[in-house]
Amino acid sequence: MRFRRRGVVAEDDIPTSSMGDLAFLLIIFFMLTTVFAKDRGIKMELPESVTQEELTVKAILISVQQDGKVFIDGTERSVSEIKDYVLEEKARNPEKFVMIKSDKNAKYGIIMDVMDELMQAGIKDIALPTDPEEKK
Repeated sequence: MRFRRRGVVAEDDIPTSSMGDLAFLLIIFFMLTTVFAKDRGIKMELPESVTQEELTVKAILISVQQDGKVFIDGTERSVSEIKDYVLEEKARNPEKFVMIKSDKNAKYGIIMDVMDELMQAGIKDIALPTDPEEKK
């Protein structure tokens, strides 16, 4: 004798109809509870100062122009030449320091490349000159 099963046959599928709703609810939850920080970046305008000092020791002058050209003591050079030049000058006169003078509108990426080269050379005495503040 053979028995027949009565009723509903169980399916092997997992019900996924509410999975989409659940995913969207989680996305909304995380979007509402997450703090979105606006990328502020570095807004740069070179500072102005009230006081000025005259320097008695000659400095190694590195100038960065607005168009990205780098001059070391008046001669146009590449950023990769900075390290060797500065080490050579410091060997001649250890009292010399490095002054980075840049245009107000120069790209700061180039200035950071110059600073990186100086750090690799072990230079710690770096001056960044400013313009005197205009009295209002």
